[in-house]
Amino acid sequence: MTSTRTAIVVGGGIAGPVTALALRRAGIEATVHESHPTTADGIGGALSIAPNGRAALGLVGLDRVGVPMNAIVLQNHKGRVITEIRQPMQFTWRADLYRRLYDLALHQRVPVHHGHELVDVRDSGTGIRAVFADGTVSEEADVLIGADGLRSTVRGLIDPQAPQPRYSGLLGFGARVDGAGLPPTGDRMYMAFGRREGRRGCRTGVPRRSPAALRPPRHPREDGLAVRPPHPLGRRRRLAA
Repeated sequence: MTSTRTAIVVGGGIAGPVTALALRRAGIEATVHESHPTTADGIGGALSIAPNGRAALGLVGLDRVGVPMNAIVLQNHKGRVITEIRQPMQFTWRADLYRRLYDLALHQRVPVHHGHELVDVRDSGTGIRAVFADGTVSEEADVLIGADGLRSTVRGLIDPQAPQPRYSGLLGFGARVDGAGLPPTGDRMYMAFGRREGRRGCRTGVPRRSPAALRPPRHPREDGLAVRPPHPLGRRRRLAA
């Protein structure tokens, strides 16, 4: 039997609550610490959940998530079908999945603390504590788990030399459009590629030399590209985690 009885989970997006709920099923009391001061309701685009992800969600009590999506159809800029990729998945909106997981965590009495931005950890040899930017320190736990996204603070504390994410040169955009007047596509998602000035790219991606953010940057950008939307979007470090 494991001697692990308590856990600190850093990150309250999607992975954090799922991890805490799974640990609870295994008899491990987990506490979730999220850096942002408010919930992420209404934040994020669409998610495609593969069978292994559905299994993980089912394990913690979410058996039905989203709608079936069994294929992705790729089209060129003229609407001609390039290929069809068959793979059973579930399509859902991140905001919907987030709210269901958040409510489930609260229902199962998983503590979720907001405004806890991790800055350091203290390892006593017999346990570990998380230190947050507001000066608070967590209770000691047996393990600390990082579920804090692409630019993980936990990863950097474990290994300061760990590889950092690299910008691919493509910005992705997604939106939910109601009443578009388009016919239903059944269990297929259609992705169309556009063409402009001899360049080709996915219509949901725009080539750009440097990344843009929907948040106030820690270090102001010289090109002024980062926008400053109203709270809470201005507080979000990422649209999806």
